[in-house]
Amino acid sequence: MPEAGNLFHGGISKSQLPAPTGDGVTLFIRETRRAELAHWWALTCGPLFALWNRPLATVLLISYGIMVNLPFIAIQRYNRFRCQAFTDRRPGGAGSGVVRRSSGLSGGIEPGAGGGDANC
Repeated sequence: MPEAGNLFHGGISKSQLPAPTGDGVTLFIRETRRAELAHWWALTCGPLFALWNRPLATVLLISYGIMVNLPFIAIQRYNRFRCQAFTDRRPGGAGSGVVRRSSGLSGGIEPGAGGGDANC
């Protein structure tokens, strides 16, 4: 999926964790909230199209907006919930520890060292 988070002042790319520490995960969670909100705001503009477009054009524009924005909303929400669950599981709770990929088949994450991908 296209990623534009780092195009905006203060934004970060969500293709990788900004840092493999608890603070990096916390920053990533905050960025996924911002990104999800931006896509919801884009969807709320849809009804305004009815003010100056014909009904068919309005339906097409709103349908397009839903098809384009809902996948990104789902991805941001999924990533945020997954990272929040990770921060809740690790010792010390949210904001502490370091992210490490487990070597098991489950692809889970363990507190410890290393790692830095966006797959919390």
